[in-house]
Parts: sequence; structure tokens; C-alpha cells
Amino acid sequence: MRSFIILIWILALGAVTPAAAQGWTEDRGELGTEADELALGQDVQRNVGPPAGAPRTGAELMASLTRVALGIRCPSCLSHSINDSPSENARNMKRQTRAMLAAGYDEQQVRDYFQSAYGEFVLMMPKAEGFNLIVFATPVALVLLGLGAVGWTLKRKRSDEAVAGVGWSEDEADKKADDLDPWLQKVREELKRDG
Repeated sequence: MRSFIILIWILALGAVTPAAAQGWTEDRGELGTEADELALGQDVQRNVGPPAGAPRTGAELMASLTRVALGIRCPSCLSHSINDSPSENARNMKRQTRAMLAAGYDEQQVRDYFQSAYGEFVLMMPKAEGFNLIVFATPVALVLLGLGAVGWTLKRKRSDEAVAGVGWSEDEADKKADDLDPWLQKVREELKRDG
């Protein structure tokens, strides 16, 4: 009886698996029809001008789509790119990106189009200009400040050790200074004499 139940279970899984696999490989809605790709709308040309390159197809189109989609932030999810986000808004933006790339717009034109619609916030990596320079310069400034503090501390420690004598107590350091006084006096006299 037990082996019969296992056999039924295996057959049931075999029947369900192709249906489940069909659902997993379905298009999430990013791939539009050719009519969708041709119907970009007037706002695209108004915002970024005519296509700057040749239309893309096949593997070249998919590679460009992935590259661009990873660099554009989903306005709904905020922490995901439109390539990774499951939201409807991201799917629509990815469909628009694919349509623009297929029509011949270059990758920068696609980024500029979404930036004109959503602002610079939509870029996963902001441009290093203007106020954004603070984002790029702050870590460098903090590292330099930290290195300066370490250097200053080491220099101060060395000078303290030189004054006190390495491993000497204060009494020993005073005795050594007293021992050196006659020698220092002779050096000073020679310097004055030589001019």
C-alpha cells in the first residue's frame, strides 16, 4: 500500500511540474508586441530627440536592456532596479526601456528619458556633479582625515617618547638630560663661535 501511495505521489508531481514550470517561465509583462515597440509616443522624441543609433534586436537588445534596467531605480520599490523589482510600475518601465532600445535609442537617451520623467532620483548611480559631489567626496575626505589623525597621533607619540626617553622613567629622563647638559652647552658655544 505504501509503495502505491508513493507511485501516485510521483505521478501527481510529474503531472503538476510541467504546469508549474509553464508558470515560472511566463513573461512578467516586460516583453511587448512589435506594435507596442513602435508606439513609443510623442513624449519620447520631445524629451530625448530622435533615436541616436540603429534599432536593436535579439541578444544585443536583451544585453542592452539588462544593462540599462539595472541602472534605473523602481519608483515604487526604491531599493530595487526596474530589472529586479516585481512591481507593475517597474514592468511598465522595463517594457518602455525595451521599446526605446528596439527603436534605436541609445542607453544614455533611455536614462535621460526616465530622468526627465522622475528626476535624478531614478538613477541608481547619481551623476558626480553639483550637489552630488558631496556623496562622492565625503568618503574620500573621511579617509584622508582619518589618515591625518593617525599620522598626527604617531608623530606626537614619537616626540613624547623622544622627550621622555624610550622606556625611561621621569627620574631617569631628568638624569639623562642633566648628563647631556654639558655636551649641549659645548655644542652651543661652538655654534656661536662658527657663526
